[in-house]
Amino acid sequence: MKVSALYIFIVSILIFGSAKTNAEPDFSITKLNNPSPGYLIFHDYDTEYFSVVDNYGYRVFPNESIKDASGLKPINNEYWIFYNRDVYYIYNFKFEFLDSIVNPTTLSIDFHDMLILKNGRILMMLRDQLTIDMSEIVPGGQKDATVLSNVLVETDKTGQIYWQWNAIDHMNITDATSKIDLTKKYIDLTHINSMDVDESGNILISSRHYDQIIKINRQTGNIIWKMGGSESKGNQFTFVNDTVDGFFGFSHQHTAMFLGNGNILLYDNGNLREPQYSRAVEYSVDEVKRTVTKVWEYRYSPDIFQPSMGSAYRLPNGNTLINWGKDKITEVRYDKSIALELDFGNRLNYRTYKVLYNTDVAYQNISGIGDYDFSNQNYNTGIRLSISKISGSGQAHFQRHKYAPHTGTYSDSIFSQVFPVRWVFGNLGIDSISGQIRIKASSVTGMNNPKLAKIYKRDKEAEGVFVPLITYYDPVKNEIVADFVGVGEFVVASFELKTPALLSPISGSGAFTNVELENQKVVGAELYQIQLDTNINFVYPLFDKFSESNINKFEALTENTKYFWRVRAMNQNDTTAWSNAFWFLTNVTAPQLISPENEKISVKKSDSLIWKKIPGLLKYQVQVAVKNDFVDVAYDTINTSNSMLIPYYLEPDKLYYWRVRAIRESDASIWSEVFSFKTAMNPPFLTYPKDNAINVLTSFTFAWTPSKGASSYSMEISETGDFEKITSNYYDINQTKWYVSDLMFDKKYFWRIRAVRTTDSSDWSSVGQFSTVKVVSLETPELILPLSESRSISIEAYFEWEEIEGADYYHFILSEDDKFSQIIHEDPNIAEPNVNCCKLDYGKNYYWHVAAFNDSASSLWTPIATFLTELESPELTYPINGSTDIPMKPRLVWELSNTVSNYQVQISLDENFENTVLDRSGLEQLFLDCELNSLTKYFVRIRNYNDTNESRWSNISSFTTSNTVSVSETQFQAVAISITNYPNPFSGSTTFTYSNIEAGLATLKLFDIYGNQIATIFSDYVEVGTHKNEWHSGNLNSGVYYYQLLFGNNIKYGHLIIIN
Repeated sequence: MKVSALYIFIVSILIFGSAKTNAEPDFSITKLNNPSPGYLIFHDYDTEYFSVVDNYGYRVFPNESIKDASGLKPINNEYWIFYNRDVYYIYNFKFEFLDSIVNPTTLSIDFHDMLILKNGRILMMLRDQLTIDMSEIVPGGQKDATVLSNVLVETDKTGQIYWQWNAIDHMNITDATSKIDLTKKYIDLTHINSMDVDESGNILISSRHYDQIIKINRQTGNIIWKMGGSESKGNQFTFVNDTVDGFFGFSHQHTAMFLGNGNILLYDNGNLREPQYSRAVEYSVDEVKRTVTKVWEYRYSPDIFQPSMGSAYRLPNGNTLINWGKDKITEVRYDKSIALELDFGNRLNYRTYKVLYNTDVAYQNISGIGDYDFSNQNYNTGIRLSISKISGSGQAHFQRHKYAPHTGTYSDSIFSQVFPVRWVFGNLGIDSISGQIRIKASSVTGMNNPKLAKIYKRDKEAEGVFVPLITYYDPVKNEIVADFVGVGEFVVASFELKTPALLSPISGSGAFTNVELENQKVVGAELYQIQLDTNINFVYPLFDKFSESNINKFEALTENTKYFWRVRAMNQNDTTAWSNAFWFLTNVTAPQLISPENEKISVKKSDSLIWKKIPGLLKYQVQVAVKNDFVDVAYDTINTSNSMLIPYYLEPDKLYYWRVRAIRESDASIWSEVFSFKTAMNPPFLTYPKDNAINVLTSFTFAWTPSKGASSYSMEISETGDFEKITSNYYDINQTKWYVSDLMFDKKYFWRIRAVRTTDSSDWSSVGQFSTVKVVSLETPELILPLSESRSISIEAYFEWEEIEGADYYHFILSEDDKFSQIIHEDPNIAEPNVNCCKLDYGKNYYWHVAAFNDSASSLWTPIATFLTELESPELTYPINGSTDIPMKPRLVWELSNTVSNYQVQISLDENFENTVLDRSGLEQLFLDCELNSLTKYFVRIRNYNDTNESRWSNISSFTTSNTVSVSETQFQAVAISITNYPNPFSGSTTFTYSNIEAGLATLKLFDIYGNQIATIFSDYVEVGTHKNEWHSGNLNSGVYYYQLLFGNNIKYGHLIIIN
């Protein structure tokens, strides 16, 4: 998996991308004159991209994915090698993975260089960090100096070390140049920056900080010789023809390499030479006489000096590729003329190579007329030359690039495309040449019809105008043939027309009945044929049009119809195949609104919105809004039929606007005309008698809710639910209740109400039903407990009334309102004249009445009695009941009670409160400071009251005082806050009531039953006193939750129940 992922990464680095025709180049090619074939490969340090650059100055692969690839190195146009952490990876030149070799040591890899040896092993360059007592080596040296040296290791994938050479064991520390300060704490000593191997397998290294190149015997590890310039302390050679102003040789060099002739080529940075300049230099070495002779050098004019980085390599054709380390890359011939120069700005570059990657290059020595094939076992350019005339002789080459020229103009533009391939023909020593160029059709990427191909040429790569050559196709040899004169750049263009692509309207879209069809322009096309039909087979097309334009209009098409269209291009030489057919649907007519008619009033919720159906459509979008601009939409839905009920939640007696549009897949019609309507009044809601009520008196007042907009009401009472037997009709009722006195005993009735105004009326209300009492012959009971208008009644109320002679059972009703529309308890069959019905709420008004019954008779209902329940009693929280050692000046604290105005506190020496020592009323706070005697037992009770009601006394608490005067504040802080919520359980919202005896920050948090915090209900600074905070539960689920009130160091807990 590691290898696969790495392979994907590297392939993503060096796969060629498409040519960026006419785009700005990535680098500036300032000189171009028949350079060596191949691509420049270098690491652009400023952008951190590893670049493969052609002679146009373009990166020829997507460089966005290239990061930190400085270690990538080509080996003899055969291998790629690089390292990642402690592993070297080897690929062939097609980037097929060959091997990975792990660093077998604990030392780190040095990025400067790496080699693949002839035996297939890797020669690694490692970095060794040593601690050396330099005080014993040089005056002023550090006792524990960190010294960086190098180690060379020969190994393979087995991890076996076959040969190892440690520089520190063979190179004298004091031989470093004078510019290397050996007294520092940190010393970069040997700084080996290149390696090479001669034919005997001996190693040539370049030690920058020794100003030396060193030849090492790979068998023994011994140094064969050391060569360096004037500042080299260990130089063993005499330099010939290489002394300038008293300085001989080189300094702080890079890339020392053996050449095929045995000479050595290196890049001389020239750091320690005066004047300073950098150069590429070639030496002839006599190892016996120990002389080194400069045979060639190249200095830029004016001089360039680059103190770090740089490289020089001899190319196969004899040119030298010089990377100056900054600003420029120059390819020069042996005569020092420049073949190529690239300017990459004020940026650094460690090394530059020229490689034949992802390209085909073949050489031929041409000395006379004849046929020359530029293909071999490794490279297939697809080119053959038949030379008919030549002046001079020399080596010629063709390079096949797998992309079209980035830039260029053509003397004609009647072709349809230039194929993504180009050839560059160059030579050395040939003055003039002409003949036939023959290009294998199979070597032209993407070409289908070579009969419609033509060769174009310009005399220099990346410059000039491409001119068409007289071209023909040889079907026997499958070659495209043309006459040519001279070297240059060749491309193949096609006169085969491309089948046009359809652009607009896109297939499957909607279009108007007047439609504009657009297809892609085809280069070289003279005419387009456009067919339009409702049948995809185009047997008898409705339209068959020829046009010089790629945009054509068709008008008066049929609405809501599916059309197919296709196009082909043509000229005198070629007619393309038909394009793929696209289809579109013509636009849909906006629906016509039918009902309710425009400006209709009294539209009921039982009515429907209706519009004209459009054949073939499945959906309609309907909108209802409160304004005709439809900014505030009250209803927006998709409907599959052409009608729908009026939305039930529209407000009664309100003006609305509505519109409809048709929808067909992703297409839609324009909106219909806007209609308005006014909703009818809502029918009233029946409130009394309660539905299915029994034992209703024969004379009573009916009641219902008001309807918005109503000026009066109509009422019907019937003996049947279908109102076929109406017993009473009442009209023009101008209130929401109506007294009826003529009902019959022991009879079931049905009733309904509707709202009425001048212009219209509402629907009838839902039908209510009730049964009247039997014959009244029993006496009406007298209510005993609780008496009407009584107050402070226990919430566990006991109800009692007079027992009636002859009565078998009683009908009891308790309600929250005097119309008995909010009944909380009803029992029609109570045997005894009393009942304990239910637990009531604190501080609330209730209404009740009773009637007596037997099997044949009944009494009248008693007059309605009302009563008010007691207030909730407070609870003393400090002192705790039974506590002792309470100071003589305690603060009594109690819990808050709901709906409280005032508190009364009594303190007594006995639990019957016959010996009261304190009776304080009119208290509004939740505490009372008092002064008591020492070592005395006291009893306390509290009640609360307001103008109309009061609570019972609280439970009696006792405590005993000490002889301490007062309590510290922290002793009662824990009870200095209180909180409750009401209602509880609740649906929707509840109100928290909390009290504090000091000002400060109060925070209320909510938790689920698992202890997870759900919300912070509030967090705010509050003053002393009692506070209320209404809280809405939102979308919380039903269940039990816990809350926590934080106030300073005080914490108070409670729980609440949500019912949805």
